[in-house]
Amino acid sequence: MSKAIFFRIILVLALVLFLIVTAGCGEKAADQVQEQYDKTIGETNRVSVDANLTSINVSIRMYSSNNADSPSIDDLLDSGLVMSWPAGPDGVSYELVEKDGKTVAVANRNNAGAWWTAAENQVAYPVEW
Repeated sequence: MSKAIFFRIILVLALVLFLIVTAGCGEKAADQVQEQYDKTIGETNRVSVDANLTSINVSIRMYSSNNADSPSIDDLLDSGLVMSWPAGPDGVSYELVEKDGKTVAVANRNNAGAWWTAAENQVAYPVEW
């Protein structure tokens, strides 16, 4: 066998080995990208829920400072303190409940994905994520 043919065989084998290694690395990189994407979406969804609960609770306090009764969702909307009732990310919904003699906003998990890391399916602010 000539040296040129031997060199070509070695070159082809090295190229095949290189392609196998890079294919494995590419798959691992794709998994890491997906993991980071899921983590970022989860953090964004949790911040959105926190912001919505905070906004609703501030509106409740503002309403209560001017009125003797506890507000309903319609009271908050009619007063203009809440322009529209928020829709949470990934199916999360919000409602008003009485807790320790006060009206507070709570978030209901509904069908939220794995990013919902709170221990309960219904949480009030501040949420322990």
